[in-house]
Order: sequence, then structure tokens, then C-alpha cells
Amino acid sequence: MPLEELQEQWTAAGLPEEELAESSERVFATLKKLLVWSNIDLPLLQDECRRADLPIDADGAKGQTDEQLRSSLMTQLRVVRFRKLYEARGLPVEKLGALKTWDVVASTERFKAMNDEELRVAYEGKQKFLPPNTPRESLLRFLTDVAVWDVLSTENLLEVAK
Repeated sequence: MPLEELQEQWTAAGLPEEELAESSERVFATLKKLLVWSNIDLPLLQDECRRADLPIDADGAKGQTDEQLRSSLMTQLRVVRFRKLYEARGLPVEKLGALKTWDVVASTERFKAMNDEELRVAYEGKQKFLPPNTPRESLLRFLTDVAVWDVLSTENLLEVAK
């Protein structure tokens, strides 16, 4: 499979672009895992999560379709796979948990896709209080922090506020 095709599949899966700099073998191995997780029986996927020390909450799964449960488990496995990278980005994976971390990552990717004006609006709302030369990275960092604060438990949020 050509490298460009692997990169397209990587991006479509919502995986971190920084990891594309890794060897093509590592990229291929990760995509292969995703493909396996998508196609193995649900009990085997749950076993994979247990091996990764992820909580398998049988009660929490009530009311979910098999596809919803599979999606949730795969999301958690993805976060475990890229945990160090997400923590290096400043995301408190331990405090957020895998599913909330994935939500913050998705928000961050949406912010990165915005142009500068859209970022300013996301940051300021209707007020216009930012200097026109506010660096893009400052806006991205603040919006990411807010996305984290939005999903933190009250206890963890109070800890951050100290």
C-alpha cells in the first residue's frame, strides 16, 4: 500500500499527525490494529481493553448498541496508544479518562482547522478585546485549556484552579 494511502487512512481515523513522522512500519502496524479492532468479535475487543487496563463497565454499556460499545472501546484503546503524545500536548489523560481525552483531542483538531478570524471568534465571542497580533498558538492553547476545563470533574477543576 502506498505511503500516501496510509497517511490518508491515518488522518481519516483521527490519529495524531505527529505520529506520521514515525516509521511507515509503525504507522502500518497502528492502522492494522485499528482494522483488527473494527472487525474482531466484541468479547475479544473487551479482552484487549482489559489487557490495556481499561475499565469495562458492563452496567455502563447497557442501552448501547454493539456498535456504540465497539466505538467507545476503540476510542479508549486509541487514547492508550497515544497517551504519551497527548500528555506531551498538556492533556491530563489520567484525570480526564480516555473518552473525555478523545473529546478534547477532537476539539483541538477543530480549533487547528480554523482560520485566525474563526479562532478569535471562538476565543472572544462577540467581544473584541484581543490585540490584533495575538499569536495563533496562544489562542489554540487557551481554547484547548477551556476544552479540558469543560470536561474535568469539579474536584480536578478545583485542583487546577489552585
